[in-house]
Amino acid sequence: ITLPGTRTRAATDADLSGDAAAFTTEVRWVDVFGNVQLDAGSEDLDRIGAVVGSTVEVEVSGANDNGDGSGPEWVRGATRRVEAYEHLGDEEPGVLVDGEGHLALVLNRASAAERFGVSGTRGWVTLRRKAE
Repeated sequence: ITLPGTRTRAATDADLSGDAAAFTTEVRWVDVFGNVQLDAGSEDLDRIGAVVGSTVEVEVSGANDNGDGSGPEWVRGATRRVEAYEHLGDEEPGVLVDGEGHLALVLNRASAAERFGVSGTRGWVTLRRKAE
């Protein structure tokens, strides 16, 4: 059993080289607003140099796959690292630290789960710092 606020595993496959440092982590759950909580924390974004305000490319694998192969294999998009929802425009995607200390893919006034094709706790997410 995982208690709220505890991390079950660290982000994996960190690549800190070059202009496109990245790491991969699991989807923990999706809340009622469609925010996608990840099994990673702010230190994982810090490690790849994705500071507040920077662009973070997101790639979700296994999106909408309910085990029958009917969903898309990958969903990609660009987000911005922010400290709060109000720093995003309407329906602009972002990544922030949620109330439990985990990273979350979010949309201001919309569902990040729908945008990125995440269903439940399925999927892996790669976050990559975009060279600017």
